[in-house]
Amino acid sequence: MTESLSGGQSLSMTETQAAVDAQFTVNGISLTKSANTVSDVISGVTFTLKAITAAPVEVTVENDADAAVAGLKELITAYNEVNTYANSQARYDAEKKQAGILAGDATSGTRSGASGSTDRPDHQHSHRTPLRRRGRPEGQFPTEASRWTKPS
Repeated sequence: MTESLSGGQSLSMTETQAAVDAQFTVNGISLTKSANTVSDVISGVTFTLKAITAAPVEVTVENDADAAVAGLKELITAYNEVNTYANSQARYDAEKKQAGILAGDATSGTRSGASGSTDRPDHQHSHRTPLRRRGRPEGQFPTEASRWTKPS
């Protein structure tokens, strides 16, 4: 095959092997794909076909619990940071006689005294604080390593 390029150059290529679709079997089901990278056969798994084999190839897929725990800890840390900030903005400072920007704001995702805590019992209405969880200071979720175990 010869094609002309600009500037009078020519490109010469020779086909050494015709392209062929990949044929393989997964759990007894014969499949054919036009590419060697396959991501639509086993949900959540991508594999690359690298060579023709005469014998079956065994592939083991396991959950990565460590990555899941790390991701969950990251989410919890981010939640706790947002929660701490929201709580700080929902407080009333008695010394300065100044309320935080979210104090009493019903649109901030706050909950009323349903959690059993009020910051100002002398106030006529229960003080609203965002995202409080019963039994946890300021609604924090635990991130201690001892609370997380890898499933066996």
